[in-house]
Amino acid sequence: MRFASPWFLILLPALLLVAWLRRRHTSRPAFLYSSIALLRGVSQIGASPGARFLEGLRWTALVLLILGLARPQIGVSRVQSGPARKALAVVLDVSGSMAAEDCRSAQGRVSRLEAFKEAFEEFLQTRPDVRVGLIGFASEPYLISPPTADRRFLLRSLDRLVPLGTDTNKASGSAVAAALGRLQGVPEPERLILLATDGADTGQGVDLLTAAAAAKALQIPVSAIAVGGSGSAPIPYTDQFGVKRYRSISWRPDLGRLQQAAALTGGKFARAAAVSELQRALEATLAAEDASSGPKRYLQYAELASWCVIPGFVLWLLEIILANSVWRRLP
Repeated sequence: MRFASPWFLILLPALLLVAWLRRRHTSRPAFLYSSIALLRGVSQIGASPGARFLEGLRWTALVLLILGLARPQIGVSRVQSGPARKALAVVLDVSGSMAAEDCRSAQGRVSRLEAFKEAFEEFLQTRPDVRVGLIGFASEPYLISPPTADRRFLLRSLDRLVPLGTDTNKASGSAVAAALGRLQGVPEPERLILLATDGADTGQGVDLLTAAAAAKALQIPVSAIAVGGSGSAPIPYTDQFGVKRYRSISWRPDLGRLQQAAALTGGKFARAAAVSELQRALEATLAAEDASSGPKRYLQYAELASWCVIPGFVLWLLEIILANSVWRRLP
């Protein structure tokens, strides 16, 4: 048990002092009379039981009101059985190279972006405890969805994403910095960033490691997934006759900087070239946080002030009623 405003308890010694002084220096007569010659024989009779009872009511009421002002509280232990709610900002590469079809799924060969979308849709359905925001980037970052728990809105936003043509620049550092800004105002106690890209940070804005250092200062882990393979990859295009054809490009992701960014902030790093691998990488992003935020015990305080204030007012009111009716003083 504790008192939220203990300084009000200083009034209790002061109340005892007032009671002592009142009893010693004041003597209110029961009634007024011009001469006490006829009452000499009963002059030593003390106060009536009714008067003592009224005085006890008054002082008890004042003590209870002072205790109510001090706000007594009792602690109740609680256990949080599940992980705390999380806010996850997904920073997704939508540059032209994400159209490369070198990822595997149950339907066969798919593009890097489609593989991530398929894995991420499954992730959204299995983790309703996570509020998710989406930021896309190529040469510049842009907001797709602020952090939200609305899965239908997220799925519609995800479904509209397509690779941005021939734009193969990747401002991943600026995109991570934008995600940090989006996570600043969220109420969730645990915030994370997931960077999914297939290449190096080639943008002109914030460097990836600089953004990672800012994330470390804010205690926000940045996990990274290198999507797709390396070497040559087929990218589809439509020729002048409207026929879908493929051209081969050589691509090597900058795995070293992605690993450094993840290690600097305490995040995870994974490389995935299949939908199943992407699903495991997405789950691994939150697995460490789930373990660290397992069952927690905390103390919740319940207010007891009303148990003092209400009886105090009732006793005070009772004293006033009795003093003006049953034990009324004369005159």
